[in-house]
Amino acid sequence: MAAETGKSAKVLYGAGFVSQLDAWDLSFDTDMYETTDFSTGTVQSRDFIPGLSTWTANVSGNADELSTGLDDLRAAALANSTGTLLLYISKTEGASYTGTTYISNLSVSAPIDGKVDLGFAFQGTGTLTYATAT
Repeated sequence: MAAETGKSAKVLYGAGFVSQLDAWDLSFDTDMYETTDFSTGTVQSRDFIPGLSTWTANVSGNADELSTGLDDLRAAALANSTGTLLLYISKTEGASYTGTTYISNLSVSAPIDGKVDLGFAFQGTGTLTYATAT
């Protein structure tokens, strides 16, 4: 697969496509625990084992009141309920990250001299999966 540009990305939430978004980012982290023990050798290196993992995501873009995906996002944020987030790297190739999330932040900006912008922050709960084209 050749390099992709962000213009090929897409976001789905719940049952709908969230239109007018123009950016998403994803972060996956694993706690690492040190297990280094005493060594008699001359070279000392640290050893680690993986612990618990967590993931977060952010999406942002233009407000679009006709987007059913936006309706699902807003409802989940206000109800503190979970939903399924799909972040497509390429809507043409089908590669995506999927997971269940809580919405930890909803931001709306409506300047008098500009467009209305939206932002959502997600806290993943459970496993994040990656899938290639189906």
